[in-house]
Amino acid sequence: MSHNEVLRIANEEVDYAISTIPDIAKLFKNPAIIREHMGIHSESDFYLGAAWATANNFFTLDFTRKFHRGPGFKEISIMATALNNRNIELRQAISDVSI
Repeated sequence: MSHNEVLRIANEEVDYAISTIPDIAKLFKNPAIIREHMGIHSESDFYLGAAWATANNFFTLDFTRKFHRGPGFKEISIMATALNNRNIELRQAISDVSI
């Protein structure tokens, strides 16, 4: 497995996470969710955290399926770098939800 192959998987999952932000917004706006109890102070940070978790979870699943092992530190670092590099896109998708 090459760095580029792992990066490709990471970026696919960031794309997927961006596409889920409208659904994350529906969850956040659900009246059954007590944000204060969860310690959530910023709606946009909630969305960002959920998008990062979504991308990371799907990255781990896809990586494991493809390589028959969980990602190690090196691969997780590639995923974290992809998320950091695309944080502006994630924030823009959050803004597009009209928070």
